[in-house]
Amino acid sequence: ARVLMKSIVATNGKFNEDHFRKSYVDFMTTKGSHNDTYASTCHRMFFANMVFQKKDPKDCPDNDGHNVDTIDGLILPTVTALAETARQLHVGNKDGEGSIKDIQMAAARTAAVTRSSSILERVSEVWAELIYTAITIDATGSEMEQPLVNVARALGLNSPRPNRRDEMSACYLSQSLPPTLDMLSKYTQSREGINSCRKALLNNANTGGENVHRGAVLGAVLGARVGEEGLQGDLKDDLHSSKELENEINHFVSAVMGNQSQEGGEL
Repeated sequence: ARVLMKSIVATNGKFNEDHFRKSYVDFMTTKGSHNDTYASTCHRMFFANMVFQKKDPKDCPDNDGHNVDTIDGLILPTVTALAETARQLHVGNKDGEGSIKDIQMAAARTAAVTRSSSILERVSEVWAELIYTAITIDATGSEMEQPLVNVARALGLNSPRPNRRDEMSACYLSQSLPPTLDMLSKYTQSREGINSCRKALLNNANTGGENVHRGAVLGAVLGARVGEEGLQGDLKDDLHSSKELENEINHFVSAVMGNQSQEGGEL
């Protein structure tokens, strides 16, 4: 996600799949660029195609029919949806049908850089509209209730059930999306106010299962609803590399709002 954010900064606040693809390949093939001990299936398949099959990076996204159509695939499209929504609003396209379609298409193209998944691309389009809605509608009451119902309907799922217990799930989209929408419905209607985001993220962590990437997409929507003032200090300050993250986020916001005057750091 940070690689994508920096790529968007470098391309003046717009998502560019060619630039991001190169940034992704450079990051993943540079020794010491990260200390992750596990790489998702999509990454392993991508670089197996590039290294062993000698494919062009554009042709390297793949799918094993099992571990690629997963909720972690929504992280990157979420970043692009946030960027494109902010950029569209900045240039004055609020409530424009064309602008939402552009945001959806950019999110789907983002998913396609690292994975070959028509399902994920479709989910990314629907999810991108939810991101747009979370940013643009009033942050009070139950304004998110109908948009969440619309998301479920568009994906062929049951309507979200805010009164359910927070549910553990596996990573697969078919299993992870229903409880994710349930939690969004529950915590966007919460009487906790600005504390709702913190409560949701802590409860998600304690639920178990594939809660890391679900927490990321939950945090994107709920964070958009409560704003920076609704994110308590420890949620930001206690993060590893919090200062670097703060700097990267500031560059990202500046770029998508059209105020970028410098690069967002090395990729």
